[in-house]
Amino acid sequence: MVVAPIRETCAQTLSIICNRLNDQPQCSTLISILLNLLKHNGTWEIRHGALLTLKYTFNILKEIPNDMQIPCVQAVRQCLKDESDDVVATAAATLLPVVTHYESVVLDCAPGLIGELISLLDSMDDLNSAASSIMNLLAKLLASNSAEKFKLSFAQVLPKIFPFCRHHTLPFRLAAIQTVMKIIEASQSRLNSCTSEELSVLEHTFCLLYERSILESDDKILTSIEQVCQS
Repeated sequence: MVVAPIRETCAQTLSIICNRLNDQPQCSTLISILLNLLKHNGTWEIRHGALLTLKYTFNILKEIPNDMQIPCVQAVRQCLKDESDDVVATAAATLLPVVTHYESVVLDCAPGLIGELISLLDSMDDLNSAASSIMNLLAKLLASNSAEKFKLSFAQVLPKIFPFCRHHTLPFRLAAIQTVMKIIEASQSRLNSCTSEELSVLEHTFCLLYERSILESDDKILTSIEQVCQS
């Protein structure tokens, strides 16, 4: 369906149907159909609609069928490389509930996924609509136990977030500030033995946060800035 609101409504309806299915094989069949739609190389709206359905399904489904857990993560992760910004953004949003409710499923692939998200940010600017969703997923992964396997170089990652801290859209600024907070929290053990390069990046980070605290008018962002400074 071409019209986005209709795709959204259809996705919500299908997710409710999937949640009401008492038979796991039937649920697996429905999810398999959606995963096959993700492989559609033609119209991007088809992949987008399938991802929307998976996103709502993962949010409300009490348990993803065991045989579908790994294939779901692999298929949605592949969509992060899509040419369409809308597909990339929805793929990141689809993985958010997986990290929240099924952390064990992403435990093994989390380090690689974190690296992919950082690389994606490196190729994006403030015109990319997917950047906010990418940062939200990155922050969620860094806050999870899955991040322990990833050797984070905050001096390399933080500068990629800086441009989005000044974004004209509130959700982008909020996602950026919260991602900065999670990066610093995930790097706590290294902060006492910083190199000169890392100290320079930290100084730039807190100068930027101070600037935002003066210019920012949104309470949520101001609270997040305060939390970063306290961390």
